[in-house]
Amino acid sequence: MTRLSIYLIVGLIVGAMWVNVGTLDAGYVSVAWGDWQLETSAWLALSLLVVVTMLLLFLSRLVRSALRVPGAIGLWMGSRSQRGAQLLTDKGLAAFYEGRWDVAERALSKTRGMRESTLLHPLYAALSLVYLGKTERALKLLDAAEEADTLPSAVTALVRAESHLMSGALDQASLSLASLSAQELDTLREARREAGKSTALKPSDLMLPEDEQAARKASGDAYVIRMMVPEEEGVCAIEDMLRGTIELDWGMVDAQILLKSDGLPTYHLANVVDDHLMKITHVIRGEEWINSAPKHQLLYEYFGWDMPVLCHLPLLRNPDKSKLSKRKNPTSILYYQRMGFLPEAVVNYLGRMGWSMPNEEEKFTLEEMQAAFDITRVSLGGPVFDIEKLKWLNGLWIRESLTADELVRRLRDWALNRDMLDKILPHAQGRIDVLSDLIPQAAYLLSGELSLNVDAFGPEGDERDQVVMQMQFVLWRLEAQQDWRRDALFEALKALADAMGLKPKALFAPLFVALSGEKVAYSIPDSMAILGPDMTRARLRQAIEACGGVSKKAAKRLEKDYAGLGR
Repeated sequence: MTRLSIYLIVGLIVGAMWVNVGTLDAGYVSVAWGDWQLETSAWLALSLLVVVTMLLLFLSRLVRSALRVPGAIGLWMGSRSQRGAQLLTDKGLAAFYEGRWDVAERALSKTRGMRESTLLHPLYAALSLVYLGKTERALKLLDAAEEADTLPSAVTALVRAESHLMSGALDQASLSLASLSAQELDTLREARREAGKSTALKPSDLMLPEDEQAARKASGDAYVIRMMVPEEEGVCAIEDMLRGTIELDWGMVDAQILLKSDGLPTYHLANVVDDHLMKITHVIRGEEWINSAPKHQLLYEYFGWDMPVLCHLPLLRNPDKSKLSKRKNPTSILYYQRMGFLPEAVVNYLGRMGWSMPNEEEKFTLEEMQAAFDITRVSLGGPVFDIEKLKWLNGLWIRESLTADELVRRLRDWALNRDMLDKILPHAQGRIDVLSDLIPQAAYLLSGELSLNVDAFGPEGDERDQVVMQMQFVLWRLEAQQDWRRDALFEALKALADAMGLKPKALFAPLFVALSGEKVAYSIPDSMAILGPDMTRARLRQAIEACGGVSKKAAKRLEKDYAGLGR
């Protein structure tokens, strides 16, 4: 019996009592509130009180029921979703084991995003695609599952390896299987981190039981040779010409691989052996190699050889103090030659990187630097490579150190030489009516950085993002391009366009703007061949940055997309 029923029965009883005694004079009830006054019979007042109480109880019950409606709907929808997911799972797994891969993939893929989805769903969906021969879709599904932490990385590595095997990509399959070993090492490092230790792997971490060692040897498993390093205690003292004694914790030194599974030495072993055989007495290198010095010192001790004197120089920095890289500053000397920097000015500027003349002069020749050089005057602060400062110093050299005749010779040798004209004139001759037409047509081929109109790359949004993606893919392709002849460049770009599902014309359109600053220029492969690899790549980077650049997160996504093109 519900509460509402009880309330109704009580109400009926009270009503009956009121009817039975209504004829009796039970007196009056008077209620006063300021100037307001209500007077009625006691029986009527009691009846109203009962009715109001029942109404309030009924309304409260109604409100509580209404508040439970969304939850009830959610439970109903959840149970329905659960039943649907279970039906799809049963259908998909049954089809998988019956060899009906297409049915299995469709059913299991529909469960994506459901709360009831487990690692079985993307795993068997990916395997179904593999057996259907749709390896590209399978790899994309695995990537999505790994990013969403739906599948363990070890599982995705195995399925990814099988995908590559089915498609005949043996090298890719080998890389996927090799990643499993890396994951084992990552697990060991994570265990060390949780134990409050450094992540450097020690011999004790890598030692296998004797029976497992014997089993792996018997099965012919690949192996590497690592060096023995101290465990956790103590420090390694390294003597440095500039820094004096450097103390590094042995706990941070890992059991370095010396010989890879293919029998080839790693850099550390090759470096030590080569320096010894070459009778190297002094090693001058960047400070990023300081952490490797304990490994090298150990190797020299193990071999019983004398260790060279070490000198670790500070690294060149970008103006924002980040490590100098080609993404923020061109690092090829050919770029600076192509830009028109004088070799004397470049040598002068590089000589000032972390060092100064005794008299603090900024402009000096190589001979003057040689006469005054003392390596102990090298500053340990990271010197900043500022291309604007280099331009200023280069201008100083042009104005102060070159005569008019010398400047004419330099200009002729830089731009108006026979080799450059031979490259430009075949494209220009059919387009000029007077000789002066050559200058505006060929200006972009002789210029350094261009003044780009970003609007020429299309409106902001998806269209601009597509353009940035195309230029980034072209840049990556050209960074790997060795043959810089016109025909080789065209074939490389055409192959990239085909892989992206684009016509060459669509791929070339933004490249005209990036390389020339205009929507029309000489052909893209011809322009690239004339500009050369360093200037071409530099202008592409400039165009990408002008369009907003590529964030680290976007770069990772683009790298996956680029790798998936299968060039």
